[in-house]
Amino acid sequence: QLINGLSVGSIFALIALGYTMVYGIIKLINFAHGDIYMLGAYVGFFASTSWGLGFFPTLIIAMLICMFTGVLIEKIAYKPLRHASRITSLITAIGVSLFMEYAKESYLHNYFEVMLRTGMRSGELRGLIYARDIDKKNKVIHVQRTLKYGNVQGYKIPQNMIVKKEYQEKVGATFFTDAPKTASSRRDIPMTAEIERCLDAQRSYWGFKVDSLDRFLFCTETGDPLSKERVQSEINRIIKRIREDRYDFPHITSHVFRHTFATRAIEAGMQPQVLKTILGHSSLAMTMDLYSHVLPDTKAQEMEKIANIF
Repeated sequence: QLINGLSVGSIFALIALGYTMVYGIIKLINFAHGDIYMLGAYVGFFASTSWGLGFFPTLIIAMLICMFTGVLIEKIAYKPLRHASRITSLITAIGVSLFMEYAKESYLHNYFEVMLRTGMRSGELRGLIYARDIDKKNKVIHVQRTLKYGNVQGYKIPQNMIVKKEYQEKVGATFFTDAPKTASSRRDIPMTAEIERCLDAQRSYWGFKVDSLDRFLFCTETGDPLSKERVQSEINRIIKRIREDRYDFPHITSHVFRHTFATRAIEAGMQPQVLKTILGHSSLAMTMDLYSHVLPDTKAQEMEKIANIF
C-alpha cells in the first residue's frame, strides 16, 4: 500500500507541478492541463497495445502529441490574452463560467447572462421595460433609459449606504428613470436567439398574475425595481458560495460582465467602431483606450495582409 500511495501521489504531484509552472511563467491558469495529461496516457496506451511499441518509443510519441496539443491550445485560446490584465485572463479562463455555474439558482441569473451577452450598463439593464424596449419584430433591444435611485430634486443617497424605509420617506428618496449616460448611449442592440431566450425567461420568472406594462423586466419578487446595491449583494452571495467550495475567486462588480463582453467581442473579430455603437461609448477613442490591450495580435495579422503588396 505504501508503494501504491507513493505512485498515485507522484502522479498528482506531477500534475500540480505542471499547474504551478504554467501559472508561474505565463500568469494564466490552464485548466486543460489535466486533460492533456489524460490525452498523453491514452496515446501511450494505444501505442503500446496496438502498435506493440516499447516503453521509451511510447513515451516519446505521447510527449510529442501532448506538445502539439499544448501549442495548439496556446495559439488558439491563450495567445490573444497574453497582453491582457490578470483579472481579464482569470475571467476568460474560468471566472465567468464558474460564476455563471454557481449563479444558475440565482434570481438574477438571466440578468447576468444578458449583461454578459450585450455589454449593457447595470442601470440600463435594470431600466428595461419589456413592452417598450424588447423589439421582437426587428430583433433589437432599445436602450432608452437608465434606472437611478435618489431624490428627484437633486439629493443623491450615498451608494454604500443601507437606506431604511423611514429615512427614504424623510429625504424623499425613490427610484426614477433618467436619460442614458450620453447621447450615444441611446441605442439599439441586436438581439440574438440566446438573448431573446433569457429575456423571455425573465419575463415569466416571477409568475406575476397581472403583467404591468410599466414594470421593469428585472425586478424583485414583489415587482419593485432593482437597486445596484441589491445586485451587488447577490454577486457577493454567489462569490461567497464559490469561495466556500475552496475556489480563490476575486471580488467583482457587475461592470466585469460589460468589460468581459467587450474583450471577447474584439477577440472574436468585432470591429471597434461596431463595438463602440453597441457599448454606447461617446467616441471611438474611448473604446480604443479601454480595450486596445486586446488588439496587438490582431494588428500583426492585419499587417501581414499588406506585407507583399510593395
